[in-house]
Amino acid sequence: MKRFPQKAKVIVFLLVLSMLLPSLTAFSEHAQWDCPEPGCGRNGNRGNYCGNCGHPAPWMEEDGTSGGRKTTVSVGEYITYGHYEQDNDMSNGKEAIEWLVLDYDANTNSALLISRYGLDARKYHNSWPFPTWGKSDIRNWLKGTFLNTAFTAAEQAGIVTTTVSTPSYYSYSGGEDTEDRIWLLSSEEAEEYFSSTISRRAVPTTYAVAQGTLQDSRIMLNGEGCCWWWLRSPGNSSYNASGVNYVGSLDNIDVINASNAVRPALWLDLDLAIF
Repeated sequence: MKRFPQKAKVIVFLLVLSMLLPSLTAFSEHAQWDCPEPGCGRNGNRGNYCGNCGHPAPWMEEDGTSGGRKTTVSVGEYITYGHYEQDNDMSNGKEAIEWLVLDYDANTNSALLISRYGLDARKYHNSWPFPTWGKSDIRNWLKGTFLNTAFTAAEQAGIVTTTVSTPSYYSYSGGEDTEDRIWLLSSEEAEEYFSSTISRRAVPTTYAVAQGTLQDSRIMLNGEGCCWWWLRSPGNSSYNASGVNYVGSLDNIDVINASNAVRPALWLDLDLAIF
């Protein structure tokens, strides 16, 4: 068997070392870093992402590669993404939003999410009659105020713009299709993605209650009182929109009622998402 001469081995070693040296130098320059994410406080991170909150390292943001963490999720699990006020204590900043995974598309590595809790109290619309989803005040609030409050610009890059179709319901038109990044489930989707009334029950955050969401302590989920939450479908009259009631059944409620909670839904591209 032929063997490399000792001199050749040395030359190969030096060539390999010269190729690795820039990477080794770069790693030593970025060996440890402190997370800049407000409220995280994780120090001494190693690698390209914070080990606590997933914030990209400074050099990842500088070279524009901060959005490439590929991952997968499973239907039924909870993940966190974005931040929104939830404990009604403004002094400690916004809390991470928990999302329930309703669906997963392996072809696009994207997940359909709905907030675990009712995050805020809103009217569906500020006046009668039911305006259809595309013309509703709650849609305008979700795609404007909520989107920009809950997600940074980098986080918004992972939220997919989706064509949202709202079927007619109770013989009332659902309106034209819309292009949305944040929306509410339809009545059909609420039945499709939740298999029982109990699974459709929702608990409001402390902040949502402070904003006006009504909570019924007689109907519980995990030891906490449940609330109504909005759907985007029309209701059973020109004054109503659809919603999910305290027990988890599909129901109808006046569009100007301000005591319903909001559970936003969205498709998240996991290849672009920054956790």
